[in-house]
Amino acid sequence: MTPPDFSFGIVWQYVADMQFVLLVLAVAWTVLMWRSNRSDGVNRIAFVTAGNLVLNIAFFMSHPIFTPYYTIPIAMLSLWSLLFASLTPAQAVDDRRLGQAAAA
Repeated sequence: MTPPDFSFGIVWQYVADMQFVLLVLAVAWTVLMWRSNRSDGVNRIAFVTAGNLVLNIAFFMSHPIFTPYYTIPIAMLSLWSLLFASLTPAQAVDDRRLGQAAAA
């Protein structure tokens, strides 16, 4: 096992691969969702997605690639979360409605 080491050689391995496009798309969509100010629930989803991306990108950018497509699951989880938040009506992620459903 190698210790974490942030180097531009490792970063370049990710940039040169298709997974970089998915990560850029996920980061851009997260920023767009965060700035849209649609509802508190959507902002929370964008916040959790941003935290997921930051932690995982920091981890993988400090470890060399042994198998391609390490960050694909992270990117796809982020994209699916953002798609859900984008397509779901604001009422579905409203805390009051969730509380009513839980009390029923």
